[in-house]
Amino acid sequence: MGEVNFYLKKPNVSGKALIYLKFKYFGKNTLVYTFGETVKPSDWNEKRKRLKYNNITAKNGYSLNSLLDSLQNVLQQSFENNKRKAYLPTSFLKKELDDFLNKKDDQPDSVSLYGVINRFILGEIGNAKSEKTRLNYKGELGHLKKFEESTKIPVDFDIIDIDFYYKYTSFLKNDIKISRNSIRKAVKILKLFLSTGLDLGYTKNNAFKNKRFSYNGEPSESTYLNDKEIMKLFKYDLSKDKKLEKIRDQFVFACCIGQRFSDFNNIQRHHISEVNGDYKIKIKTQKTGEEVVIPLDPLALLILKKYNFSLPSPKSIQEFNKTIKEVCKECGLNEKGRLSSKPELELWECVSSHTARRSFATNNYRNVPTITIMKVTGHRSEKTFLNYIKVTKEEAADQFREDSKTSWNKKREELSQYYDELVTA
Repeated sequence: MGEVNFYLKKPNVSGKALIYLKFKYFGKNTLVYTFGETVKPSDWNEKRKRLKYNNITAKNGYSLNSLLDSLQNVLQQSFENNKRKAYLPTSFLKKELDDFLNKKDDQPDSVSLYGVINRFILGEIGNAKSEKTRLNYKGELGHLKKFEESTKIPVDFDIIDIDFYYKYTSFLKNDIKISRNSIRKAVKILKLFLSTGLDLGYTKNNAFKNKRFSYNGEPSESTYLNDKEIMKLFKYDLSKDKKLEKIRDQFVFACCIGQRFSDFNNIQRHHISEVNGDYKIKIKTQKTGEEVVIPLDPLALLILKKYNFSLPSPKSIQEFNKTIKEVCKECGLNEKGRLSSKPELELWECVSSHTARRSFATNNYRNVPTITIMKVTGHRSEKTFLNYIKVTKEEAADQFREDSKTSWNKKREELSQYYDELVTA
């Protein structure tokens, strides 16, 4: 997929320049789109392709930077939804942008917290490109409205302080009865909305920046497949059930490249390149927009060649997760005790699409520097990455013993006389 960028035309007689959007895709198509917004060149940041200041407004009263973000999100989402079509003309994408602009109210959106949240849900603010992220925003909106209805406390930017935080988290815990990790996510999303309102100049309230405005979750337990289990999965004969075979192959492929479902499910031929027999994939991840380059190991390359570099694609992540459990059960991945919190579960019951990403991180963690793996997986912080490492204490002890063999043997030689004395004592 190409990149969406904004540029300025030459200034007119009033000294203002028209902003235009430029989008190249499929290596040959180029969309150039103007939408009637002008700006002083002195207010433009050429490196960021945005206005220098968020308080510069568009004709309808929105932050102009917010409008540019919205146009970019609409275009990228439209492209993702339609990129598998045999023919995708620029006129189609232009109409998508026109429809978006025509749907916007003539009056500026409310500067209330709910107004900002709705713009997040619509993709007009922020970098959310996945439906799952927008569903999380809708969920937070629902929590806030239930809190307001139940407590009669109005919810808006200037109301939210530490006292509000305590009442809100207590409501989520005791009334809604969601888990600690879900409360942590809710608080994190709320802080995103509040921070955006502050950036847009809709409020001056920054109470959410207080260090106490943070909720600690519980470490989530999950497992991974080691290299032997992945190879067992791949070698198992599923030729009599093509659906299971295709899902199995896609899952094993994901174990080799370490990407999320939204990314490994959308890899196409033009993402793959070859130089001197070495193959690699270059994509921009949907969740973070991070560009990653992934070297293909022999197993990943074998699977790609099996499908002529065009992997099959399930209808949904729900279908994928259901089917990969069937596959793992069929293949005999039935070890119990992989989750200490639920030792009765068999391994196949613990597997999902994200198990592949954890497996990649964990299996390579033994031999490859952390920063190198992070470049491939697209993780931005080591703290987040290390959450993916699922080595058990027993496995860590075995690995420690294996890595220490040389030094231990040397130490054993130096101590041999003492061992002899103990034997003869």
